[in-house]
Amino acid sequence: MTLSPVLDVHTGFPYSEIDQSREFVGPRDSLRFPTFNSVDLQVTRPISLPIPHKELKARVGFSVFNLFNHFNPRDVQNDIDSYRHAELFNGVGRTFRGKFILEF
Repeated sequence: MTLSPVLDVHTGFPYSEIDQSREFVGPRDSLRFPTFNSVDLQVTRPISLPIPHKELKARVGFSVFNLFNHFNPRDVQNDIDSYRHAELFNGVGRTFRGKFILEF
């Protein structure tokens, strides 16, 4: 069995504020999203496939992305005239994926 953890931590991406006319307010890219952090995990296990006269092997497993379900926003309301100005949106929660790798 193979256990593959990944820790991804980096500064938030930059963004700029705009007004109703979509004109930049202040210097471009002067603001940043919060620090991004995510722990991902992949577990795989080798198996033999029961196919007559062939010796095929595979790996099966699963992956979990954002294991601790940390809010990592992808969008921000950057219009200074909006009542939701500076609110963060569209974070991707915990995600599961199955995995099957055929080995020749």
